[in-house]
Amino acid sequence: MRGPVSAGITGRRTGGPARTTGLLGLWDLPCVAASARTARGHVRARLREETFHGDLDTVSLLVSELVTNSVRYSESGLAARPGTVSVVLARDARFAEIDVIDAGSRWSTPTVLHLPLGAERGRGLRLVREFSASWGVVIDASGCCVWFRVPWDG
Repeated sequence: MRGPVSAGITGRRTGGPARTTGLLGLWDLPCVAASARTARGHVRARLREETFHGDLDTVSLLVSELVTNSVRYSESGLAARPGTVSVVLARDARFAEIDVIDAGSRWSTPTVLHLPLGAERGRGLRLVREFSASWGVVIDASGCCVWFRVPWDG
């Protein structure tokens, strides 16, 4: 499974030339609830090392939301023995790009839900849509990748 970040690194990004200039991190984590915090910590630490000037809190929130979605809704998280969720971090001159990759789901696809403000679940992709510069979903036979981009310099 390749999302825009991981495909861009190898020059095989769909829909145009590769935009990333460098892989900053790749973390394969067990698809369990605690991995949202672990992924958030890895991404925050790596972006700090790279002098990221964008909104670190927003990136952390979006990573947490997407990993949590993988745990709750993907085959990786719903299996009797948890599978893997992968987080890929890369950058170019203007953006940090993050892929969250899992085994996908036979029953649903990632969709922005339009729920009441008081709803306790279902807002993750809405947050990704609202707070990222761009985002998308790539699904193929090997799984699902939800990706987003945020400005490097805020």
